[in-house]
Amino acid sequence: MEFNKNNVKDIIDEWFECREESIAHLTPEDKKHLINFDKHADNIIKNVLPKNKKYVKSQLDSLFNKFMDYVSY
Repeated sequence: MEFNKNNVKDIIDEWFECREESIAHLTPEDKKHLINFDKHADNIIKNVLPKNKKYVKSQLDSLFNKFMDYVSY
């Protein structure tokens, strides 16, 4: 399957379905270390000057995409 903007959500949804079983078996300690990227990205964006928000958002999006590539490798 090729990645493009039109099917990224479908790919992520499919990945979550596959991972749902293993996530359900995480210990409480494991769950404390899950990464909530959206929460951290929102906190960063809230603390950036308005003139820099567009750039910072694009960099966070790029970081997220690279992270997703890394964890799916």
